[in-house]
Amino acid sequence: MANKTVFALATVMLVLSFLVSHFERFFFTLNFLESLIYLAILLLLFYGLEEWAYAVGIAAPVFWIALAWAGGLLGGSLGEFARTVSGGGVQSPTRFLGILVFVGAVLLFLACAHAFRRDVWETQGALRVLLGGVLAVGLYYALLTYIYLNMARPAGDIPAS
Repeated sequence: MANKTVFALATVMLVLSFLVSHFERFFFTLNFLESLIYLAILLLLFYGLEEWAYAVGIAAPVFWIALAWAGGLLGGSLGEFARTVSGGGVQSPTRFLGILVFVGAVLLFLACAHAFRRDVWETQGALRVLLGGVLAVGLYYALLTYIYLNMARPAGDIPAS
């Protein structure tokens, strides 16, 4: 296994994302599917495809942060974290876990970027791998965004006035 830090952080992200899916019942499917990208990183590391794992590990946190910010999770998470730290207790486990996932995402991004720069960047095809990883994760998150928008759409026809 190439990088134990990346493996550990991807595992933490998998567990945290999976926990978020259990606290947010309406969006369980979306959050569960979000957690699978971190399983893909673990599998890539396990099968010796470190360069692809690092590329996916660079892109996945960036796309998650963008999706969480657009969905409003990050703003509420920061407020929940501040309330919890000041002794107010946890009122929303989803938002509290959201800040933990945010911290994990930033750490995973930094660890993967460092490992990619150290181990892969000077090799032939490094840019191809990085762009391929970003494209794959981008397509995956585009699919997740499509699922999210379909889940958030009101069901049924709206009667004409």
